[in-house]
Parts: sequence; C-alpha cells; structure tokens
Amino acid sequence: MMKKNHNSKTDQQVRKSKELIGLDPKVVFSLLIRNWYWFVISTAVTLFIARFYIGHTLPTYQTTITVLVNETEDRPLVDNSALLQGLGLPGGMKKLENQMIILKSRDLTRRNLESLAFEIDFYYKTLRNNLPIYPDIPVKIFPENMIPLPRDIEFSMTYLGSDRFILESTSEYYPFYASASFGDSIICPGGKFYIECWNKEAFAKDKNQQIFFTIHSINRLVNYYSNRLNVELLSREGSILRINLIGTNPAKDADFLNRHIEGFQAISLDKKNEEAARRIQFIDDQLIGISDSLTITENRLQHFRSSHRVMDLSAQGQSIVTQVTVLENERARLNLEANYYDYLADYLNREETGKIPVVPVTMGINDPGLTRLVEELALLQGQMAARGAGEMNPLQRNLEQRINTAKASLRETLNGLRRANSLARSENQQQINNANAQASSLPVTERQLLGIERKFRLNDELYT
Repeated sequence: MMKKNHNSKTDQQVRKSKELIGLDPKVVFSLLIRNWYWFVISTAVTLFIARFYIGHTLPTYQTTITVLVNETEDRPLVDNSALLQGLGLPGGMKKLENQMIILKSRDLTRRNLESLAFEIDFYYKTLRNNLPIYPDIPVKIFPENMIPLPRDIEFSMTYLGSDRFILESTSEYYPFYASASFGDSIICPGGKFYIECWNKEAFAKDKNQQIFFTIHSINRLVNYYSNRLNVELLSREGSILRINLIGTNPAKDADFLNRHIEGFQAISLDKKNEEAARRIQFIDDQLIGISDSLTITENRLQHFRSSHRVMDLSAQGQSIVTQVTVLENERARLNLEANYYDYLADYLNREETGKIPVVPVTMGINDPGLTRLVEELALLQGQMAARGAGEMNPLQRNLEQRINTAKASLRETLNGLRRANSLARSENQQQINNANAQASSLPVTERQLLGIERKFRLNDELYT
C-alpha cells in the first residue's frame, strides 16, 4: 500500500514537472489536428492582407546629391580667442553650419520652387494611392493671365475621345463642371483658360481615361519640400555636404535637388558680383573728373612751356614739387578714407536688411579692427539675406539682435576713426600750406609752372 502511494505521488510530481517545463508536444499536436482549418484560414488571410498592402503601397526612394563647400574661400571673420577659451567652433565648422542653414532655408526653397514647373501636379488614382505622372505630363493648362482655378483643390479630367474631355471638381468649396475640347476656352469665375494635349499616348489606351490634378499653393509646396529636405555632413573631417529627399517620385526629387544646388551656388555668385559692382562703383566715384582733369592739365603744361619757353623747373622748384606731391598723395589717401567712412555711416543709417557692406581692405584701407567689424556684419547680413524673413524662421529675432549689436559696435569704432581722420587731414593741409609758402619765393613764371606741374603729377599718380 505504501508502494502504490509512493508511485502515485511520483506520477503527480512528473506531471507537475512537465507542466512547469512547458506544453506537452502531444497536446499541441492534437490541438493542431483538431483545428487545422483555422490555421489554414488565418495564414491565407494574412498572406492576402500582406499582398494587398504591398501591391497598393507606393515604394519610396532616397534621392541624394552632394556638394563640396570651399572652406578656404573667405578669411576667418573673427579671431580665435573664443576658441582658445573653449567657446564656439573653428571657422571652417562655422562656415559649414552656415551653409547647411542656407540649404535648409525656406527662402531658398521658395525661390527654387518658383522657377520649377511644380505648381500643377498630375496623377492617377488607385484604391489608396495617387500615382504621379511626372515627368510625362499628359496635358498643359494655358491661362489668360494666371491660372484662375483655386489652389489645393483636386480636379479630375475624363477623356471622352475625339479630343473631348470633362473637367470637374467635386469639392464642396469649389464645385465645377465643364465639357470641352482641347484648345477650347473654358470660362470659370476667376477668368478663362484652355487645355492642350501634351502626350496623346496617355489617352490612347483607354477612352475613358481619368487623370487628376491639383494646383498647389506655393506655401504648401515649400512646406512639403522643406519638411523632407535633409542636409548632413558626409564626414566630420571633410567639408562635403549630403542633401537628400525621400519620396515616391525620384525623378521630380532629382529635378528639385539639381535646381536647389544651382540656386545655392547662385547665392555665392550673386554675392560676389554684388560686392564687385559696389567696389567698382566706389572707385568710379573717386575717379570722377580725374581723367578729364589729367588731360586738361597736360594740355595746359604743354601750352605754358611753349608760350613761356620754359622746359623745366629749378632744383628748388623740383624739391618743392616732390614734397608737395607726397603731401597731396597723403591728402588723397585721407580723402579716400573719409569718403569710405561717409559711405559706411550712410550704410548704417539706411538700416537695409540683408545688404552687405564693402569691406575696407578692398579699398586699400588697412585697419584690422574696422575690417573685422565690417566683415562680421557682412557675414550676419549674408545669413539674413539667405535665410529670409518672417514668422516661419525661428532664428530671425536672434539674428536681428546680433546685427543690431554689430552695427552699434561698428558705429562706435567709426566715430573714433572719423575724428582721427579729420585731425590728420587738418595737419596735412597745414603742411601743404607751408610748402606753398616756400614756393612764393620763386619767380612768377616758375611759380606758375610749379603749380601746373604739381597738379599734373598728382592727377597722373592718382589715376594710374
């Protein structure tokens, strides 16, 4: 009796151990045999759903383009003291960050989209997708002035054969219906337009072929591309940026990226052309009248020598001419500085956003402090022009504050330089007056020749 009890306890322990270890394979197999049809049905339904999802989901593509940023194109605009203190980034990294911000800017995206024919989007419709037709656009809309149809409203175009079609919109905001032929004027509340067939093969397969299109607003297009645009540094050691878009129409994304890079490069080219034009204009303003004065003075010199039979000055006259010429050159340099300071003061008073000032070193004015401040302001103004203004740019307010701070520092420095320049010009004029006083002791004829000779040498040196 004790043995039987022991065996029953052992069997119970074995069953409990099996339950603890896991399911009994025999039990699982028997359940599968009894309910095999449920497993077959669930597997078939799962495969059907997966096939339906894959068949009705548009594949996405990543379109990528790379651009090399030239880090050595410009000089560093600020010193390295902040870097030595553990603040900020090296000049090259700062420039890369600036270029990335420009590439991501809504203003650049808007300008590039306005130059592309992306306003009207043609597509076919399936059960759950819109299949893009781009770049094989089947029809083209020609408005009288601008397209009178509303933006962001879907229209359908049903081909009836023999160049006839039905154009309609079922939107509650703009119900519209029109039956016309290709080339016929279609009148709507905002004006009139006509549609031309651009690709007859698109309508050759099916007589009742239906094509849909939407005229997108520029803000919607900017939002769509800005949200998908990704800019990243290819490697931490290099200066190559990778720009990519992920979407369902790689051809359209490729066209946008190519135009985006063209627009990005045009910013740098336009900036250089604008700077060169301002420099040339500034130099031309300084040379106004010098060329004509040089010709007139040369003729006067020749006429005076022939009429008075005087070919050259005495040694004392030559010494005075040389001394005065040096002083006159110094006066011309000081006047050039004064003119540049006046230009810079006028630039600061105009409060023009995004306008980049002429850097003093390009005008021959070597003042490191002034050059640093002007270049720093030019960098900030360039960022302002590239990013664009408005509520859509969260960095706008901070950038405006930095520009105002840079202008205040530049005004303070400029006021000191203008005072120093005024004192230097006064001293220079006094030295010229002293030299002229020495010339008063010369004979009248030589004194007259000295004045003409001095003016001729001065104009010749300034112009050449």
